[in-house]
Amino acid sequence: MKIADYSTLFALGGSWRQKRAEKRLTYTDKSMRTRQAMMVNYIIPLWGSYNPKRLTVDVIDSAMAGVKSKFKKIKNADEKAPVEYVPLGSASRNRILSVLSELYMHLMLIKVVKYNPVRDVVRCRQEPDHPRAALSVKDMGKLFPKTHEELKALYVSQRYICAFMILKDTGLRPGELVALKWEDWYPEEKFFPILKAIESGTRGKEKGTKTGATKPAIITDQTAMEIEALRKKVKPKPGEYIFANCYGIPYDTHRLSYAFHRAVDRSGINRPELVPYNLRHTFVTVMLESLPDKMMDSLSGHNTERMKKFYRHAGLESLKREAANIRAEVNAARLF
Repeated sequence: MKIADYSTLFALGGSWRQKRAEKRLTYTDKSMRTRQAMMVNYIIPLWGSYNPKRLTVDVIDSAMAGVKSKFKKIKNADEKAPVEYVPLGSASRNRILSVLSELYMHLMLIKVVKYNPVRDVVRCRQEPDHPRAALSVKDMGKLFPKTHEELKALYVSQRYICAFMILKDTGLRPGELVALKWEDWYPEEKFFPILKAIESGTRGKEKGTKTGATKPAIITDQTAMEIEALRKKVKPKPGEYIFANCYGIPYDTHRLSYAFHRAVDRSGINRPELVPYNLRHTFVTVMLESLPDKMMDSLSGHNTERMKKFYRHAGLESLKREAANIRAEVNAARLF
């Protein structure tokens, strides 16, 4: 008996998901694919030859210390140099341990083992290696110039111009963006009602928003002009998705991320870690500086103080603006 014998445990039709379904616990296809990918790419190569009863905390710890990505290469100017891969980040290492622990909990359930060694393995620090943060005013100016010609040079297609300008204006999540249909666009009011999203990892499966909240997405005049230019160009039917391929299937988040990375490169910003979600962080961070909390609850779809704190990125620019806004009140309150 080896750990490799359970290589398909997390497959879409595997027994792990079936056991959870019996307890009325549901998991998305994407989450199952992620678990299966962790099994195939990391857990089986690292510990597949071990009998699950013989795997110890020390063995797990030693293997995790040197684990590297299977996909991200270290850039090397010498094309003849051996290919090297970057070390896995903290979040990915913790994810591997989480999936390995789920494997052991399953083995305990079916009485193959009596103990879960992963429980005693110390996890990596929780902070991400590249935490999402608000972009500076300077970088936002580079990514969103004032003229259509400059936008076209960055994003190439009219559809991508509209996609990223909407994200910039509204702080929508990518799944909410790609769920937009032409019938959702109100050009006179310059807004979209945000009622749904596309479930991540699916080809157009609609669901509610992440928090279940509905919200208005308010569009600037410049973005509205770009949306109207796109509508004039494609002549869509009302029920069609705005951001979809030639078969009418909504864009997936990987496609958006790839297009955004290319635009970041073209803009001259040397930050390869940036993703479309940074535009949400930027929008919410800036709006939290000026708008009352109740209004921000409506715009962001969050109504907990914990989430607002998560988006309050105290960067230098943000602190400067905050200091300027409250300077008069602070000085008026001084007693000495």
